[in-house]
This record gives sequence, C-alpha cells and structure tokens, in this order.
Amino acid sequence: MKPRVSIGLPVYNGENYLAEALTSILNQTFLDFEVVISDNASTDRTAEICREFAAKDNRIRYYRNSENLGAGPNQNRVFELSKGEYFKWWAHDDLCDPEFLFKCVDVLDRDSSVVLCFSKVTVIGPSGEFIENFDGYNRLAPAQRHFMSHLSSRQVVKRFAELTVPHMCYPIFGLIRSEALTKTPLLGFYSAADNVLLVRLSLIGRFYELPEYLFYARSHAKQSMQVCTDHNIYAEWWSPKNKDQLVLPELKIFLEYIDAVRTSNLPLIQKLNCYAYLLPVLRRIRKPLFQEIVLAFNYYTARKRTFFTLSQKA
Repeated sequence: MKPRVSIGLPVYNGENYLAEALTSILNQTFLDFEVVISDNASTDRTAEICREFAAKDNRIRYYRNSENLGAGPNQNRVFELSKGEYFKWWAHDDLCDPEFLFKCVDVLDRDSSVVLCFSKVTVIGPSGEFIENFDGYNRLAPAQRHFMSHLSSRQVVKRFAELTVPHMCYPIFGLIRSEALTKTPLLGFYSAADNVLLVRLSLIGRFYELPEYLFYARSHAKQSMQVCTDHNIYAEWWSPKNKDQLVLPELKIFLEYIDAVRTSNLPLIQKLNCYAYLLPVLRRIRKPLFQEIVLAFNYYTARKRTFFTLSQKA
C-alpha cells in the first residue's frame, strides 16, 4: 500500500547531523510515512548511518548515487522515487516537532485548495541551541513586510506577487501535495530554484501556515547558505554541470517567473495580472539585470569572435 506521506532526504556528507534528523523523523506522531534517502556519493559515514537506520525500520529506503549529481538533481530524485500522497523535503541538518506531520496532514486532508502546509520556523545552532524564532516580516523592507499574509489567499495573483518579494524559502520544507509537484518541472539547477518552485506551486493552489513553531532550521558553518558565497559557487552546488558556465541569476529568475505564468493553467486575464505584478520586480532588479545583459552580450560576442578566428585558421 502507498504511504500517505513521503519524506525525501537528499544528503551529501551529512554524518554530522544525519542521525539526529532521522531520529526526528521517526519520532513523528503521524506514522503512515516512508523515508526516501538519496546519498550523493558521500565520502564520510553517511552510508553507514543510513544503512543502520534502514535495518531497524522498513519505512526507510536508502539509495546511493554512483557520483555526486549536485544538490538539484538529488533533491528531485528523492521525489521521483517517492510514492506518497503528500511529500516533504527534509534536510539532513534540520529537525521538526513530533506533531509537524500530523498537523500538516490534517490541514491538507480538510482543505483541497491548499497545496502546501508549513509551520513557523525556529532557527537553531550547531548543537541544537535556540537562536531565534524567525520572523520573515522583520527581514524585509517596511514596504514589503506583508510577506506571508497573502500566501493563503484564494486570489492567485496575490499569492504570486507575494513570492516575487525577496524572502527566505522556508515554506519549501513544508508538506506538499505530490500531485501538485508533478505539475511542475520540480527544482531547477540554479540559484533561487526553490523560490521559483514555490512560485509555480502558488499558481496551482493556496499555502497554509501553521501558527506553531514546529520546524527547526539549523544554522551552521557548513550549510549551503554559508559555503556558497556567490552565484557562481551556488550554481555549481546546484549542479556540477554549471561549473565554468556563464551565470546570470537575476535574468534567469525573472525568465522563470515569466515561464511559470506562461505554462500555468490560469485563465488569460489572471496570467496578464500576474505579468503586471512583474513590473515592480523588473524595476527592483533593473541595474543588476542590465549588467548581466551586457555581460552576456560581451561573453557571447567574445566566443563568436574566437570561433570565427579558429575557423579561419582551419
């Protein structure tokens, strides 16, 4: 029988927190779940820890890639291997309250218009010590502090506009309807791909935020946000195929927003309204966007000139 919930745990060299994360999963009061682990060719004790837990609980399925595919393909792989009605990505260094799954499932079971249920976030340190109860509102400019207030709106345009404002992508670790995820391209292999996926999901249905702090996001020196110091490093973290490639983050994200609207099943009038909300985004990023366009022009002009020179010599 299919489990109600699938938990996807992509991991690479996660021996530091992996056992704690798996214990947090197995401590959930909602029991009808499977755990799909995809090990990205780890070189530490990750495989040993996973096999130990899988041997004790048959709800855990462990897979190991023959090479490091990058974070993006590995995160998509755990969903592709899953079977549940609902799906949750679970990072190897994060924890959840034992009631997290139970309360999220309850919301999704009761309201079919909700595609993603998440909770408020507590940030913890390397040893699990309390750092803060995250308040996304205070991280934004005063004019943008309405964030999260419209994610549960039944008006799709409001949800879309909400997610084009810079924010932390904690909702991606909520419980998501698998059917909704199958209607998206999943995670792209570029910086802020998780935000773009949230945008695509918002065009399908509503989000619901639980009022309790049930998700514990760990902050530590080795997490991607700390290690990836620029867009080029982040792009390679998402996929090794991005190494030495031209990275145009602002242009890429903006084009993905357009594509999300274009490929949605929304009526034409709603699509046009969503496009209209991209005008403030365009104004906000106009300077870096112009710089990226100039960079791309110079890059491809130089490549074309090199190709022409080599052709002449041949």
